[in-house]
Amino acid sequence: MLHLLSEEMSRKEKQSMFRVVLLPVFTSVFILLLAGCRSGWPEAELIRVDTGNYRVALLNPAEIDRTTYNCRFSGGGWFSEIVPGGVGENIVHPSTVIEGIPSWGVHNYQAFGLPEEFEEAFEIGRNPDGTRNMIRIGVGEVLRRPEGIYLDRLVKAYPWKVVRSGEGVKTTLTMTQTVPGYYILEKKISFATSPDRILVAGKLTNLSSVPIVTPVYLHPFFRTGGIRAELVRWFYGTQFDADRREPSLLNREVHWFRPDPERPVFSCEDARPLALASGSYVTPGIGVGPFRNDWITCGSLQPLISFKCDRQLDRMLHWHQNNSEGHTFAVEPGFELRVAPGEAGDWSWQFALPPAEEAAP
Repeated sequence: MLHLLSEEMSRKEKQSMFRVVLLPVFTSVFILLLAGCRSGWPEAELIRVDTGNYRVALLNPAEIDRTTYNCRFSGGGWFSEIVPGGVGENIVHPSTVIEGIPSWGVHNYQAFGLPEEFEEAFEIGRNPDGTRNMIRIGVGEVLRRPEGIYLDRLVKAYPWKVVRSGEGVKTTLTMTQTVPGYYILEKKISFATSPDRILVAGKLTNLSSVPIVTPVYLHPFFRTGGIRAELVRWFYGTQFDADRREPSLLNREVHWFRPDPERPVFSCEDARPLALASGSYVTPGIGVGPFRNDWITCGSLQPLISFKCDRQLDRMLHWHQNNSEGHTFAVEPGFELRVAPGEAGDWSWQFALPPAEEAAP
């Protein structure tokens, strides 16, 4: 879990990075470059879709240059920007919001946007130093350190094929990754199901001789603090309000979610509050299912998004963090996927975005 990250990073690595930041000659230049790197992604590595009702950007898995660390998330169907017309701003963080994980330049494959993770992997070898060679679904071959998945090192990234058809609301994106002898993963993203909805359909074909049994998790990194406000970055920290006349965003922020069996309802009435705790990597609650396949609507100062899986969920994790990288919260659903050798398993997520007439003023 993300809140365990600080325990998984070695003290030596933290101190080394801190000493680099403290170099007196380059401190101010480093901070400016860092802020610039986290402002967005190179356009060549993004796929953008504008339906007229909302705008999205996804990482292009055929073009991205994977970092050498932390290869948790599947490259296919990874949203870095979701801008509903009813909200008008990106509701997810476009770059990493987790402190301490090694990151290089613009390629911060840590914790941002709306990715999907296949938690288990194929183990293909053990090494005398305690590391293991793994095949991570949606990524490729990685070296797993004893400290865990936060420090997976990429050994070989397997390529993706991306096919785009149509424009605007008629756009369909088909992303396919084939790892010979192990699996074929296909993600199909379509935008024509409804004016304010996105459908992401997944299909995993098992090419191996053993069953694939893996939890599948959705990881939203929602922006908070009233998403209309931008963070003001200082040396070694962040101010969350530029206007001193206003009360701190941290003091008036509310996170909530609500299950709605029939349809997404973008309202905080009868919603379930999520605790706002101080500090980083705080997990207010963990829910162990099964949960019905309801619509789950999430919000902060206003409704953000609603999502639904096509099956019952096994887990619903709620977490929140507050650190100098940013303030974020998540409602993370998950289910177990089982695929026998030679067979295929499929699933789908629907995302509903708040229409303008239901958005908070």
